[in-house]
Parts: sequence; structure tokens; C-alpha cells
Amino acid sequence: QQQIGFGLMLLSHSFTLVSIYAYLADVLGQVFFNATDSIHGLLRSFAIFTIGYFVRPLGSAFFGLLGEQKSRGLPLKISLLMMAIPTALIGFLPTYHSVGVLAPCLLIMLRMVQGFGMGGELPTNGCYVFEAAPTHQKGVLSSAVMVSLALGMLFASMTVSLLTWCFDPETILAWAWRIPFLLSIPLTIGILLIRKSIQVLPIQKQRHSDSTLHLLKSSLPASIAFASFITVCAFLITTWLPVYLIHFLNYPPRLAKSMHTLVLIFAIAFKLLAGYLSRSLGYQRIFKASLVAMILLICPLWIGFNSLCSK
Repeated sequence: QQQIGFGLMLLSHSFTLVSIYAYLADVLGQVFFNATDSIHGLLRSFAIFTIGYFVRPLGSAFFGLLGEQKSRGLPLKISLLMMAIPTALIGFLPTYHSVGVLAPCLLIMLRMVQGFGMGGELPTNGCYVFEAAPTHQKGVLSSAVMVSLALGMLFASMTVSLLTWCFDPETILAWAWRIPFLLSIPLTIGILLIRKSIQVLPIQKQRHSDSTLHLLKSSLPASIAFASFITVCAFLITTWLPVYLIHFLNYPPRLAKSMHTLVLIFAIAFKLLAGYLSRSLGYQRIFKASLVAMILLICPLWIGFNSLCSK
């Protein structure tokens, strides 16, 4: 239970680090680029954010193999440092007005390292929790992995919102944007101290028959397609939504952030509900139901936001 709890805490912490960049993308676009307007700076900032997603598969493959050969705990330690150190270093980076084009180049390098670490964080953590969980609690505890992800985003959103409440836009652009990134330093130290007090319990490897391995290989393309679709939808709802509402639909920032917070809260509730129902309904039915729901609801959701904007 200690190991599972730490894994969930670590995942929440890691997604806090990643989400801080996304929720400050409009500010970073003005700080690290010579953009002619805020929209161009925002899009360039998100372009660098996207680079982290391109290296995630490499991180997943590397840390997955490392976890199989060594232990699940080692990849979690390394990925934590690869997430935390670049986040803290972003807070120390010089701006475009100080060093010119070198500033976005350094930001790209840090995002690539961060993305590589994130590629090992989520799948390794999910696999670790699933293997360590008791049989009758695998569904609930696996859903708690995704809940930890949403909690990290919620914490990052609250941190950025607090920043906008405490400082005016000029002060944020001048220096206050660094505060959320620098806060990752004491948070990471606290996580590492907790980690040292918990004994790592090795997880026994299971032998798979040829038929089981064949089944896993045959289902791999469908799993990749499903995970890709889920990731895109999750990114639109949890990351791009407040940016879209504020900068493209001209929602008041406080209203947009409040709506985004509600979205994250409902996401946490539904993730837990799905994990609980998986015990009685089965994983496959939950997968199919969530897939159908996202396909049917994503377009009406966007139409609703646009209609509210026109009113």
C-alpha cells in the first residue's frame, strides 16, 4: 500500500510539473519568442510543448525495458529527476530579450528531456500499480493512476490561477512567471525524502505462454490507436480548453479558468466511477463506453462553447 500510494503521489507530482508549462503557455510565448502578437507567441509555445510528446514513445520504450530488466522502482526514480530538473531549469532560463534565439533553443532541449522522462512515468507507474494491487482492487487503483494525473493538472491550474491573482500581467511577464517552475524544487525534494522512507518491494515477473504473447501482439495496434485517441481528447479538454476559451472565444479569464477547474473535478469523479464499475462490468465494456461517449460528445461540447460565446 505504501508503494502504491507513493506511485500515485509521484504521478500527480509529475503531471503538475508538465501542466505548469501548458497553463503558462501564453506567458512563455511572450517571454521566449519575438512574437508579433500574443496568438503567435502562444502557438509557438505550444509547438515546443508538443515536442515533448514526440519523444515520449522513446522514453516509454527505454523505461519499459529498464523496468523489465531491473525493477519498477528504478525507472520511477530516474523519470522523476528527468521531469523535475528541466522544470526547475526553465525557471532559470534567460528570456528572448536577453539572449535572443538561444532562449527558445534551450527551452526545446529541456522540453525534450522532460518529455522523455514523462514517457516512462505514466506507463511504468500504471503498470507498477496494476501489478502491485490486489486482484479485487486492480480496477479502482488503476483508475486512481489517472485520478492522480488529473489532480496534478488541477494543482498546476490552481497554482497558475493564484499567480494571476497575486501579480499584475506586467509583473508576471517581468519575473513572476518563474515562481511556479521554481516551486518544483521543494516539491521534488519532499517527494524524494518520502521515497527514501519507503522500502521497495520487488514485483515477481510472470511467465507468459506463447499464446498469451501472441494475443498481446495482436491487440497492440488497437491499443495504440485507442490510447492515441484518448490522449488527443484528454489534451483538448484538460490543456487546450482554457487557452481556447480565453484567446479564441474571448471568454473572461476567470470564467474560463473556473470552467476548466470544474472539468477537472468532474474528470476525477468519473475516473473513480469507471474504476469502481470495472469490477462488475469489466474493462472492455468501460473502454467501449468511454470511447463512444467521447465520439458522441466532443463535437456538441465545442458547439456549446461557441454558442455561449456568441450570446
